[in-house]
Amino acid sequence: MHVKPLNFSGNPTIGLYGFATDRFVILGPEVPEEIREDIERILQVPVLTTTIIGTSLVGAFLSGTEEKLLVPSIIDKKELEKLHTLPCDVFVLKTKLTCLGNNILIGKKAVLIHPEFPESIRKEIETFLGKPTQYFTYEHIEAVGSIAVINGNKGLFASILPDEELVALEKLLGVEITTGTVNKGNPFVRSGIIANKHGFVIGSLSGGPEITNADEALGFLQ
Repeated sequence: MHVKPLNFSGNPTIGLYGFATDRFVILGPEVPEEIREDIERILQVPVLTTTIIGTSLVGAFLSGTEEKLLVPSIIDKKELEKLHTLPCDVFVLKTKLTCLGNNILIGKKAVLIHPEFPESIRKEIETFLGKPTQYFTYEHIEAVGSIAVINGNKGLFASILPDEELVALEKLLGVEITTGTVNKGNPFVRSGIIANKHGFVIGSLSGGPEITNADEALGFLQ
């Protein structure tokens, strides 16, 4: 089994509570033990349990890859020490836009970031990740990390984006894009999915078509 619908104590916005790579997963302590075991089995990587800024919303505050992790500077010292036990480089970003998971989207070829990051922060992100970085905004949407889940060279993106925007994003990011929703029509797909190359978990309110669409979008159905 590579996919499972889940909720955390009745909350289907599971993406806010987890950050996954192909080498490790970080989960907030509010995630029940049996659910942590499910995630570890499906994603096939070790789980680190920690708070970030004293909360379990690790998916909202963290961004990065299996090799490089970005964390906000308001992180607690003990939390940072825990993250340093992971097999990756950790970079502390001094910014008021502390929800890095919501405000940064890392593709295969480039990175999209919230337009209110100052130029100095944009350059720090670009240097640390080693990829060109570009500001993103579409109408009222600026929290670019919240509208997509990228898994390798494939991604599930919010269905509210128009075709011409998606074509441009595919070229820029180097990612094959499929649009969709989670949890009965929520376009902010990052809030409902935790994924890596081995599988994914999805919010339990997601219907069959949403799950199948995510399965294909993230590269598990050919």
